[in-house]
Amino acid sequence: MNTRSIRFRLTVWYAGLLTLLLALFAGVIYFTLEKFLEKNLSETLAKDAQTIGESWLRDVNQSGPGYVAAEIEEHFAPSITGRFVRLTRSDGSVLYQSSAPENGAFDPKQIGV
Repeated sequence: MNTRSIRFRLTVWYAGLLTLLLALFAGVIYFTLEKFLEKNLSETLAKDAQTIGESWLRDVNQSGPGYVAAEIEEHFAPSITGRFVRLTRSDGSVLYQSSAPENGAFDPKQIGV
């Protein structure tokens, strides 16, 4: 095949243009989907945390704050798993805040409200 022919050059030009457009389309779809899924996950986790917190606050009214703290320690073991748990009342007062993890991954005092 003659690489100087107009047919060859047009074919290469169109193939390159198609490749570029497909790559651009794939990039837009990827980043749009990534943002959507990240936002959806964040909202779902926030709703789950709200539901769990509300159920614990109901337990506080029935059993007292010591019971709720014991339940959190038993089910989540924040000091062992390295997770941070803070349970606040609707007025903003802290009912429970996990202590520093055993591995020292973070300092709970430095985590903002």
